[in-house]
Amino acid sequence: MHARMLNSLLSAVLIATVVLTATTPAPAKSAKALAKQTAHEIEAGEQAKAQILGQNQEIQGTPFNTVMNRVFEKLVAVPEVASRQFPYEIHLIQSDEANAFCTPGGKVFVLSGFTSILREDDNLWAAVLGHEIAHAVRSHVTSQEKQAKGLSTFTKVLGSLGNLAPGLSRAGDLDKYAKAADVAGKVSLGMGVLNPFLMRKFSRNDEADADAQGMLYMAKAGYDPAAAVRFHKELVERFGDSKAFTTFVSTHPRESVRIAALEKLMPQVRAQADGSTSSFVGAADGKGAMEESHDR
Repeated sequence: MHARMLNSLLSAVLIATVVLTATTPAPAKSAKALAKQTAHEIEAGEQAKAQILGQNQEIQGTPFNTVMNRVFEKLVAVPEVASRQFPYEIHLIQSDEANAFCTPGGKVFVLSGFTSILREDDNLWAAVLGHEIAHAVRSHVTSQEKQAKGLSTFTKVLGSLGNLAPGLSRAGDLDKYAKAADVAGKVSLGMGVLNPFLMRKFSRNDEADADAQGMLYMAKAGYDPAAAVRFHKELVERFGDSKAFTTFVSTHPRESVRIAALEKLMPQVRAQADGSTSSFVGAADGKGAMEESHDR
């Protein structure tokens, strides 16, 4: 009975490990699965929009709105963006903070503190909006939800194995399994500490992905991808680069890292935007190929 239970738990650990460590791209979703995910993301975006607009003042009718809306319309018309069939929207929110974010389902919010940096420069707006739109197109929030659940399940399974260790050690023929279970229990404790850092790493990967894809979208929409680099350099000039420790615990890579990665991708982005390449294979962190599946 102990052996049967252990085999079941070991199978669960194996499944969780494969999910967490696989390095090959996941297969593309079926049309039905993607439609279900899209509906879920649209609903989540609508709920977030209602809450955000209910608690914040929206700015309308300014020159910044004119530039923002013009750029946004061009970006959401890019084939990769339009293919997700989201009801894309953009809103300018009153705030002293210079920031922007996108909900699942394509609701983009720009905080008005950003206008002093972006001004009425279409290319700078394209750099910021392309990045935010990429988070929706690439389903980053949904992906992180799945990864968080996977890590939680993995930790719980390891913890269960650890709890079995004392009983198994009393059954002499299962001593080797008891040792393995004891190790699993210790790993579970470590995973509990590491989970927040692992999730930050997942998020940083998503930021790098959004940097790369956003640069591609803006180039395909007719904007200069070099503006993405210019934007990050301006952030460094205004606010300085992030410190090494801050980078480790932050969801965003250091500005200097992002600038170097985007500069490296520039020739490839320009080439694809001109139609001379058929697929985008770079990643904004400069590590490996970027898979196109939304099931990430």
